[in-house]
Amino acid sequence: MSDFFAGDKIFDDFEPFTNIFYGDAKVGKSYVAYGLNKAQGKFAVVDFDGNTQQMLKSTFKPATRDNFKVWELKKKYKADMKGIGVVDLPNANKQFYDYLEDEVWAEIDSYQPNFEILDGYQRLVKITELAMRDSEENVTAFSGIKNRNAWKRRNWYLDKLWDMSTDRATDAVLVTVHETEKRKEQQKQFRMQEERKKLEAQKNKSAVQIAEAVRLIEEEKVYVPTWAGNIKEETWIETRGYSELDDFDDAMVFYVDCKSNKLTHRTKTNIDVTKNPANYWDWLLEPNTDFIY
Repeated sequence: MSDFFAGDKIFDDFEPFTNIFYGDAKVGKSYVAYGLNKAQGKFAVVDFDGNTQQMLKSTFKPATRDNFKVWELKKKYKADMKGIGVVDLPNANKQFYDYLEDEVWAEIDSYQPNFEILDGYQRLVKITELAMRDSEENVTAFSGIKNRNAWKRRNWYLDKLWDMSTDRATDAVLVTVHETEKRKEQQKQFRMQEERKKLEAQKNKSAVQIAEAVRLIEEEKVYVPTWAGNIKEETWIETRGYSELDDFDDAMVFYVDCKSNKLTHRTKTNIDVTKNPANYWDWLLEPNTDFIY
């Protein structure tokens, strides 16, 4: 356990906590996740998005960057897939998955990190889906799958890496992933209501009134992480990132909402992390004495 948590009655002798950051692209998910560098522990970053090194150079001081060891996988994945046809794509992704399990995760194990960051988890989900297809008969890279049990293999691939991550990190596993709109049985009915509201909003209404109606429609949508496997049940904290335009400064402001929190049992919305991602961590990691008995 890193010195940051040592002796703390909340975190001492805890298994590593898990925090997933989800949202649209370019809303600061990785920026906030890396903001935990105040812990001064060893960070292992599995970078599927290819943005980590540039962000570290542009955001953090050299002494802080020394805490991070990055496995850049986007370039290798693109190089390994170059020239691969559709027929061979599943097998190529299975080989890449084997490389992740046998080499990358083994190297991280030797590194013995306090914190592990899986950056761009949605790409790993796609890799494991294609790898799963390599084991199915009469299934191509993009064909439908009649055997619904095939998805259990995809989840098994994901769960193996997830278990290795949570077993290895002493303090925390952080995940960044894109979001997707939640689908429900009543989704079709919701879409009908949505279209009706849009039509009503556009009829005999001013631009301001239309904008407000659209905003209300947007607020009705529910977004969830693009994830699969045990991570859905085993994540302690779910945090959504988003951005809004500040009309006064004509600049983007970045926020996070803590949607679910099994660590300190508190949630909070509109945490401004534009200039300092530590604003989120300072709030999150403050012990909640109301829940200590």
